[in-house]
Amino acid sequence: MELQDEIHKIKRQDDLEKFLDLMKKETEVLKLEKSISKTFQDYDQTERELFTAFSDSIRDSHEKQRAQMEYTKYFGIVLSVTGSFLAFVYSTLKKQQLKNIIDERLSTLSIPVTNDESINKLLQNTSRMNENILYNSDILNNISKKISESSINKDDIAEYINKSNINPKYVYIGTTIFGMWLIVVLSKAFSV
Repeated sequence: MELQDEIHKIKRQDDLEKFLDLMKKETEVLKLEKSISKTFQDYDQTERELFTAFSDSIRDSHEKQRAQMEYTKYFGIVLSVTGSFLAFVYSTLKKQQLKNIIDERLSTLSIPVTNDESINKLLQNTSRMNENILYNSDILNNISKKISESSINKDDIAEYINKSNINPKYVYIGTTIFGMWLIVVLSKAFSV
């Protein structure tokens, strides 16, 4: 604007050289202004593209997080159902084992009909076995309830296993085998 003011003040006929010099300077300033404006537009366009890419990345991150939450939810449901199934199988096996023990003891007992004392002992043994059966049944029901409530922890399992005279080695081996099987099945299911 200063150059234009000076150009307007000077008359072409009086000082042509100065007029041409000012025009040349004005042309250079206009070229510089155009170059700076183009650079600014390029930077502005780059900033817009970067912001769009950043927004897309945030959206993708939210989608991945949502998918992970869905996966965790369904995995928890599968584990809950599996735990309930295992509790059912365990209680069935334990009841069968108790039935076999009772049958074995009943077959080995010989009851003389004439002796009242032996009948009392038999009744006492039967009473004790019934108490053991009820006690073990309560333990199995508690385990089943805890698993279905999904609030069981390792200490509870160890306590129930110790109370019910189950060999922890078999429980460990069984859960390890089942865990490996479950991992294989789930990995195949989710890889499809």
